[in-house]
This record gives sequence, C-alpha cells and structure tokens, in this order.
Amino acid sequence: MHTKLDIARNWLPRYTGTEIAAFGDYILLTNFRGYVESFAKRHDVPVLGTGHPMQTATAGNLSVTQTALAMVAEGVKLPDSTGPETLETAPTLFRAAQILGHALATVRATINTPPSPTADALNVNASMLLGGQIARGKMGLYLIY
Repeated sequence: MHTKLDIARNWLPRYTGTEIAAFGDYILLTNFRGYVESFAKRHDVPVLGTGHPMQTATAGNLSVTQTALAMVAEGVKLPDSTGPETLETAPTLFRAAQILGHALATVRATINTPPSPTADALNVNASMLLGGQIARGKMGLYLIY
C-alpha cells in the first residue's frame, strides 16, 4: 500500500514538472496560474512546469523560510500577544499572516546580527504565500515578505 507521502512524491513532479527537492515542507497549490505568474514576476524567478497542469515558482532563501516555519510551529510571541501563538491558534487568517511575518522578520534579523562581511553576502530574502480560511472567516491570500 502506498502512503500519502509516496503518492505526493510521485504526483508532484508529474503534474508540476518540478523535482521533489525543489519543494519546501509546505506547498500552496492553486488553479489560478495568474498568482504563480505574478509571484514569479515580482521576484524575478522562472515559472517551472510550463506545459504541465500546475506550475510552480520559488523565491528567496529556503533555509530562512524553513526556520521561520519551524518557529511558527513552536509558537511565536508577537509584541501585542500575551503568549506564543501558532497557525493553529490564530483566530483569523490576517493574524496567521502576522505570525508568519513576525517569524520571518525575526529569522532575517538573527542572521544579519551582528553585521559582518559574511552576513552581508548572505541572501536572507524570502517570501511565502499564505492562503485559505480560518473557521467561518473570509478567505484570503497573503504574500508575506
């Protein structure tokens, strides 16, 4: 019997034309090609998988985004919160975007502090798309950078 992971490892390259190693831990799939093209244009990156049912585009430093996502999984304390918050505890999609944005900014600041010649050479730019709906709230799509 195949696991969900086996199916995804087989399915994603076939449908997107993107190798598994190029994907992060979290993937947003959309049937709106315009979102992918806008993202790619904004970040001056190629759209992969043209000619496939789904296309992908990746921008920024994967280690920065993965560290930020790991922080969010553990819980992030925002300046206006009383305790750590995660995506699971966010009451709205906007709050979830704030949590991700704070984690991303914290990772970038940590990498660039203290400033050094090697830190200046690091590409700490990263961006993420957050889309969906929490409870019965409004659906939304946020570009976090």
